[in-house]
Amino acid sequence: AIRLYTPRCFAARHSEEFAKVDFAPLGAPDCVVNYKELDVMADDWLLYDYNALGDAVLMNFPNDNSQWAGGTLGNALDFDGDDDYVIAENVYIPTSAFTISLWINPDSDMDSNSPRDDLLYWQSRSRPHLTFNKAGNGEIGLWPSIDGDFDGPLTNTVSWTAGTWYHIAATFDGTDFAIYVDGLLDGPIITSPRAGTHEDASGPRIGTDNGNNNNFDGQIDDFRIYDYALSAGDVAILANKTGEPATGPLFWYKFDETAGDIAKESVETEIYVPLPRPLVDTSGDGTINFKDYAELMDSWLLEIKYPR
Repeated sequence: AIRLYTPRCFAARHSEEFAKVDFAPLGAPDCVVNYKELDVMADDWLLYDYNALGDAVLMNFPNDNSQWAGGTLGNALDFDGDDDYVIAENVYIPTSAFTISLWINPDSDMDSNSPRDDLLYWQSRSRPHLTFNKAGNGEIGLWPSIDGDFDGPLTNTVSWTAGTWYHIAATFDGTDFAIYVDGLLDGPIITSPRAGTHEDASGPRIGTDNGNNNNFDGQIDDFRIYDYALSAGDVAILANKTGEPATGPLFWYKFDETAGDIAKESVETEIYVPLPRPLVDTSGDGTINFKDYAELMDSWLLEIKYPR
């Protein structure tokens, strides 16, 4: 018997060359190069990948620059506990190991009866987030995620006095998580229940969560991210203001500005920002332009289905 089959689209069988030009509909190529690819390319026209700095933007702060206040190290940022926060969209958390370090100064006493305040969240996902009173005991804790979420270290300190500066540091060395207050280990070390690296996260939101809730009321100063776990001695150096660790931070916001709505990233670490849809870059030069259009036109109306 002879069986005849209607040709069907099997994008997984595309050659490398055809896959470069058959990218629409996005996520479900239909094995023909036509107006659908052109529509996607037009949406991305003249976009390009680039290296950026990690400067942060102040959101919802006053226009009178009153948010820039005297801190524990130069200036600091004064958060109103209502809706203001800081975001650095291109900054990321190192996944193999990290340290998060910052100073906080609450405007009112904080304990188990206080509302939850989020000191650090992320635009792309919530963890690792650094939060006050999530567990309801007045603690500050780190909530990580390695192949799934779990509870990280919590401080033994559960009462925080208004008008007092506290240095907070949370570390991850690839296996263990620790949290420090004023240079001292301040709670049990938590070993990850699963091996591996931390989940990716980008776009730190300082002073709020990723929905602009649980806003911190007080001052934050000298926010840092290191790409390794600081030793207890190095954390003490920061907390006691007696120097700097031998290897500096990956990202550092001193908050020493006096005006404006930009907080400079002091290390000036360059961050690679890729094209939002790299598959549209058919020429591979990092820009969506006439080179990509020419590649598309070379295959215009080409249709490859199986069986052929």
